[in-house]
Amino acid sequence: ARFMPNIPVAVGGGVSAVCGDAVAVAALTPWLQAVGTAVPMDESMFDAATAISGSGPGMLAYVIETFVAAAVDVGFSEDDPNRLVVDTFAGTGRYLVETGESATALRERVTSPGGTTAAGIAALEAAGLPDAAVAAARAARDRGTELRSGS
Repeated sequence: ARFMPNIPVAVGGGVSAVCGDAVAVAALTPWLQAVGTAVPMDESMFDAATAISGSGPGMLAYVIETFVAAAVDVGFSEDDPNRLVVDTFAGTGRYLVETGESATALRERVTSPGGTTAAGIAALEAAGLPDAAVAAARAARDRGTELRSGS
């Protein structure tokens, strides 16, 4: 069996990809669920899972860093934006988990035509965020494959 937990297991909010024979996966799953979510999968998806959930916390932390810098750029002092940004990201994640609403549905619900969210999303799209996210996932997946093969 193979499993890849991510750093949020330290606070009970981790996601662990797990693959292997059915007996091993069944034995590991309760242990992994004790520190978050366990997602059993086929071995062929392991590098992709590592890219998304294993590397995801680092990539999301980078996005949070950029939003903190953006908050400073729009006028916040160096001390104020970290809590504002971190709690906004954490609260949004918690909301999605607890309500079961999809990210798409939430985005659509809070995006008024011609409003501030629409303007911000348009800027993110123009700057290439959708393509950058796909490129990041592919790069992390491909590097995982290289590392596994000894390259």
